[in-house]
Amino acid sequence: MKIDRRSFLSFTIGGAAGTALTPLPWKITDDLSIWTQMWPWTPVPPDGEASYVNSTCSLCPGGCGITVRKIDDRVVKVEGMKGHPVNDGGICVLGLSGTQLLYGPMRVKTPLKKVNGRFQKISWDDAIAEISSKLGELRSKGKSHKLACISGTDRGTVAELLNRFLSVCGSANFIRTPSMQDSYELTLHLMQGVAGIPGFDVENADFILSFGSGIIDGWGSP
Repeated sequence: MKIDRRSFLSFTIGGAAGTALTPLPWKITDDLSIWTQMWPWTPVPPDGEASYVNSTCSLCPGGCGITVRKIDDRVVKVEGMKGHPVNDGGICVLGLSGTQLLYGPMRVKTPLKKVNGRFQKISWDDAIAEISSKLGELRSKGKSHKLACISGTDRGTVAELLNRFLSVCGSANFIRTPSMQDSYELTLHLMQGVAGIPGFDVENADFILSFGSGIIDGWGSP
């Protein structure tokens, strides 16, 4: 039997359409979903008491409100906080991935010490003891000013904690990495004499002129 191009296409399309109308593809899809749940590396949600905690996402300058679902003490889901003035229940992909950032298998789990150009794992007790010894040595020699901390932000409780730690050690060298935020703060200070970050009242604005800028998703919290 000779099969030409028309016959081949008719047979292929007819076979695909006929298969789609049978329970076969749906059965295969259902079986695949069950098989993939049985893989040993698939994470299984723990059993326990569920609770919800409201917080603020710090993965970008937006400061969106988040509601974190926990089973006992383990975070299992991050979602947007309803009624929050910034995002009102919405959340971006970066915020949703907060759980992966917290429990990612490739994260650094132990202190690392550089030995002969390579990082080696050490215990927490050894790390704390070595850092305490170095800090004590700087203070005894009157060189506390050589201690510094470089942070990506000077806002929030972590930055405040680091600032207090440096003050106790006798150093004022809390350094924030440069960013576009510096330009905003300088402009606001020169124009209005206010030390802070300008806000954008988008909701009550009568007219917004944007030349391709991401006002909502790339300029901090609106």
